[in-house]
Amino acid sequence: MEHIALGLLCFAVGLVLGGCLGWFAREKMEHLKPGQEGRIIALIITLLYAASVIADIYLQDYETPMLLHGIMGALVGFLWEGRKNVK
Repeated sequence: MEHIALGLLCFAVGLVLGGCLGWFAREKMEHLKPGQEGRIIALIITLLYAASVIADIYLQDYETPMLLHGIMGALVGFLWEGRKNVK
């Protein structure tokens, strides 16, 4: 029962924080130059993937799926390096 309550609490906190951060980011992203939002999205995706890998290291019950490693390698590689060649 404690795991369910903790999961719901984490979900609720994440929902509120994500909503507030999304609203704040939307207000600030209107002033960005074209192309800068792509860098911000790449940074957010990279940070979330890094959090997953860190959780994989420290939590015994969690394992990052191998497919996610492959997808993230391709996605992050494209977002950080591939954008230079895209017109």
